[in-house]
Amino acid sequence: MKTTFTLTAGAVLLLAACHSTKTDTWQKVVSAPHATSDDKDRSRAYAAELHATLLRAGIAHKVVTFQFRYSSKYTISGTAERTAIIYRDPAEPKHPYWIMDDHLTSPVWLPEGSVERQVDFYLRRPTTIVSVTDFPATDYKVVKPVEKSTPRKKAVSRIQPVAPAKPAAPAQPKAEPQPTKISKPEKPHAEPKTTITPVEEKKPASAIKAEPARS
Repeated sequence: MKTTFTLTAGAVLLLAACHSTKTDTWQKVVSAPHATSDDKDRSRAYAAELHATLLRAGIAHKVVTFQFRYSSKYTISGTAERTAIIYRDPAEPKHPYWIMDDHLTSPVWLPEGSVERQVDFYLRRPTTIVSVTDFPATDYKVVKPVEKSTPRKKAVSRIQPVAPAKPAAPAQPKAEPQPTKISKPEKPHAEPKTTITPVEEKKPASAIKAEPARS
């Protein structure tokens, strides 16, 4: 059992040494500042710093919080909680997965598999995963900077005073329709009567007797 543990620890240290200063990702990881002794949760504070560094660089990583049991001289057993960063190094296709926390000075290689299996491999003891937050890779070089747009001038609308409207004249009452007078037809004019006067016949002159002259 001791021999197996020694070989595993030796393999991890060897892979960590081979990874040193060979990639840009490694340099970014080791440049993240470690937490100070004033921080209540040093592992979480360091993980926040490393997460911000990898996020700015667009490197895929996971923020993992886990619990594990431990024993010491003063207590028989206890449970501790720690937060670490598992990241993927694009420059190491054969060994892409690495882990880093506040207890390390250099990243440690991880085998492929589930997050729980990788953390168990790192601590060499059973662990319980509390939370995992995944941040995929982002190519920030492709993203074009957003051009600053010229602020538009706000249009000022001027309100013209409205003249008071004149009161409308009262509506005239509509005239009631008067009944139409129908005139009676006029009497036809009497035709003038024509009087025929008989013409006396003139007697011939021979028939007229001469009256004797008076002396």
